[in-house]
Amino acid sequence: MLRKCAVFYSAIGADRPPEKIDLSHIETLTYMQIKRDLNPVLRKGEKFDLNIVQKEVRDYLASVMVPTRAEENFWNAFTKRDYRPELIFGESQELRNILGHPMAVWKCRDK
Repeated sequence: MLRKCAVFYSAIGADRPPEKIDLSHIETLTYMQIKRDLNPVLRKGEKFDLNIVQKEVRDYLASVMVPTRAEENFWNAFTKRDYRPELIFGESQELRNILGHPMAVWKCRDK
């Protein structure tokens, strides 16, 4: 479901759908951000190794964020303003929930 949502929102949230899920932003997190945002909520004495965590997160996401052929077809259809969420979600409650997603419908309308 994580990948499906990433595929869906990467299409509606950008000028055009991507060709793959980009994980390069993982490398942009800095020690200063960790010190400012995370350290205050860690338990006293708990350490956070940014390099180790970045590698673990990158490796995990790289293994699960590989779009299926159907998800790639969704991106291709969306590029042509053809909104086909069933390619991602099949016949499911999630599909029924997003069939009329305002941003997706707006981006696929005739211009």
